[in-house]
Amino acid sequence: MGATALHYGQSCFEGLKAFCHEDGEVYVFRPDENAKRMQSSCRRTMMPELPTERFLEAIQEVVRDNIEYVPPYGSGGALYIRPLLFGSGPRIGLQPADEYTFLIMVIPVGDYYKGGLSSPV
Repeated sequence: MGATALHYGQSCFEGLKAFCHEDGEVYVFRPDENAKRMQSSCRRTMMPELPTERFLEAIQEVVRDNIEYVPPYGSGGALYIRPLLFGSGPRIGLQPADEYTFLIMVIPVGDYYKGGLSSPV
């Protein structure tokens, strides 16, 4: 497979979380900032930028589709959201891809720093 992501690392990702609040509503923490960072990464890796509005719509859609996997309020858990964009067109040669794939993976996660950051490693 001649994808530029595999041969030249033409890819970028973000990581954000959706949390269940006490009122039962699910909120995503600062997705607009993640959209900006992904756009910045796209510029650095010569990939087309995903418009902020489309990024936010995609995040909302994937959270809605996976709402049953958001850990309950008080559990310390969250739904981890990993948007990923990569050069997927068939190309071997040091140049930008002519085709890109955008996908979002999600997985429920627990408290990453259980006990806080002061716990020794």
